[in-house]
Amino acid sequence: MADLGLFLLKKNKVKDEFSIITESLIYNELIARGYQVYIGKTYRGEVDFIAQRNRKICYIQAAYLLDSQKTIDREFGAYSAVADHHPKFVISHDDWTLGEQDGINHFPLLDF
Repeated sequence: MADLGLFLLKKNKVKDEFSIITESLIYNELIARGYQVYIGKTYRGEVDFIAQRNRKICYIQAAYLLDSQKTIDREFGAYSAVADHHPKFVISHDDWTLGEQDGINHFPLLDF
């Protein structure tokens, strides 16, 4: 859902939809920065976004909060089936950062 206003009108409430809102915020910001944005499918699952601008590519996983080891493993593990060396990021609403893990950088949403 790229338009959060339409999303809120349709849902009439926001309960456990924070991850969708986070993805929409990141998607809209990438479009505003001039990226072409795609969804990445792998044999093991999905990478939330493949962003491309001027022949440069990066991968982005969006998460509301990295509040458990299971969530951290899921978000960082989404890249396990991606064999190239393009930059990989996990972006979340957390106000702290995990830094870099195995070549994957974590950023708080506000720093993004």
